[in-house]
Amino acid sequence: MPGIFSNVFIIRTILMNNSRTRDMKVIGNILLVLTVPTVCYTCMLVFNMFTIFLNDWIYVFRYLFYTVKFLVMYTNFSTCWFSSCLCFFYFIKIRNISSDVFMWIQMNISKVISWMMVVSALMSAVSPSLYIEELKKHFTRNTSATIIFNDREHLENQRTNPNLFS
Repeated sequence: MPGIFSNVFIIRTILMNNSRTRDMKVIGNILLVLTVPTVCYTCMLVFNMFTIFLNDWIYVFRYLFYTVKFLVMYTNFSTCWFSSCLCFFYFIKIRNISSDVFMWIQMNISKVISWMMVVSALMSAVSPSLYIEELKKHFTRNTSATIIFNDREHLENQRTNPNLFS
């Protein structure tokens, strides 16, 4: 919980500073884009832990299972990708290499970082989608996972219609 509050404080500070100056710097963009998925990731982990403690009742519905898994993976990947953008930004700022490429990047750092954040967001969305597709294939092949889902459906049917199964 302290992680959520500290990240919310960072978001609030950046937005308050942006409202006063009407100009957001590149580092503010990176930090804002980094802290929002971090807060979402922490919230998704808390939600996931509550569902585990509540006997996985929420995962009876497969679409909800896949949605939660996608959101956890998406927020995790986006946090990693945006952290890489922040590292690249600081690398460009503190580097001591005189090269034409690095000089061009330093002169156009706001454009480069903006495009890096767009590519990071796309990569963050594509990676969990591929994972979910593999997870769906695994659940169709895995008999124990299918039995668990079918067993829950069977138990629910028994509760609603006990005369059918006697």
